[in-house]
Order: sequence, then structure tokens, then C-alpha cells
Amino acid sequence: MDNSLSLDVERNIVMVGGKSVHLAPKELEILTTLIESRGVVLSREALLNKCWGVDGETEMDARTVDQHVARLRNKLGATAHLVRTVARKGYAFQGPVEKPHNLRMSKSLESQILTTLKRLNGLLIKANKHG
Repeated sequence: MDNSLSLDVERNIVMVGGKSVHLAPKELEILTTLIESRGVVLSREALLNKCWGVDGETEMDARTVDQHVARLRNKLGATAHLVRTVARKGYAFQGPVEKPHNLRMSKSLESQILTTLKRLNGLLIKANKHG
């Protein structure tokens, strides 16, 4: 079983084991924030500030972060362990993240497309000379 996590931030695509996973916008923001700070423990308050724009003076409960992280982990399935809880500290992301493979063109497909484009270009040049 493929336990890889792939993330394409520009397209808001998360893949686990090669399958697309739908994350709510806030879940995606939490995951992205944790990945950007890979290996660094972010407190609940820091995540509230970064993901919700909330400072310590509001009444928003830090447990909101716990609820969102729990939903995020549930959706991440086999890769949920990459979002690590650090007791009385917060959360950290550990592990590799890949760009989704299915969004990249294979070398053979790229080669076929380039060959076809060159042939079409040659045909257009011939047509223009005879037309």
C-alpha cells in the first residue's frame, strides 16, 4: 500500500497513496502551515494566529485547532501520523511531501507530444510554401 502524501498548493490538491483527498479550506491551510514549518512545533495559539488570524485576546478556544486537526488526520488516513501531537506544546509535521505524480507529464508522453508538434510544424511549413 502506498503511504505517500502529495500536495499541490497552487491547485489545492492533496493526495494520499495516489488518491485525491478533499480537505476543507481550513484543513488545507493547517496542513500547509504545518508543512511549511516542518519539524517545528507550532502551538495551538500559533496555528490560531496563522490560520484564523486570531490573536490571544479573542474568545476563540484553542480546542478549535484540535477539532480541525482531528478531522484532517481522519482524512489523511495512512499518512495521519505525519501530523504529530507534541504534548502540552502543539503540533508538528514530520515526513516527506511530494508533488502529485499524476499532475506531472511522463517523459514518454512529453516526448510523444514534442514529436507530434514538430511533425505538425513541418507540415505547416510545407503547406505555406505550396499555398
